[in-house]
Amino acid sequence: MKVVIRVIKILISLLVVFFLLNFIYSLVMVGSHPYAEQYILNVSEDEAINEIEKLKRRELSLKVPIDDSSFGELSDGKSENFYYTYFFLKDKKSVVLCYVKRINETTTTFALISVGDGPNFLNSRTINARKYFLLRDLSEEDNRKFKQDLEEQVLDKLGIKWKKNKWW
Repeated sequence: MKVVIRVIKILISLLVVFFLLNFIYSLVMVGSHPYAEQYILNVSEDEAINEIEKLKRRELSLKVPIDDSSFGELSDGKSENFYYTYFFLKDKKSVVLCYVKRINETTTTFALISVGDGPNFLNSRTINARKYFLLRDLSEEDNRKFKQDLEEQVLDKLGIKWKKNKWW
């Protein structure tokens, strides 16, 4: 009986340590948008932004619609070191927030940050958030599907060579 109690205490201690480490990890994630799904574009930042603007003119369905319930237009624009842009994924009826950031003269990062419901970007959920923690903003299936939709509906149509940024 004493052995069983000791094993239970050890298991509980390990679980507490696991949760504590995961919590600390989520607090110390460094950088802006640490969970973002990143893609590498083989063009300069200016070229990437120009291609995104052209794509939105060609594919009007990717622009976030404005309706009577909107609080105002979700507009693309530069803020600090990032160019933020929104895309409307019609089949999901969701808006995705992405950023473009310069790596060097000929390479740019394009990243999927979060997903919101409808044109108001309500109920915003972070992509890849808490991947290593038990609580998730999106299910693994939804997370995978949003990334796949962005790749098919936006990245493939940009006319720019791209690849996933796999740093692990």
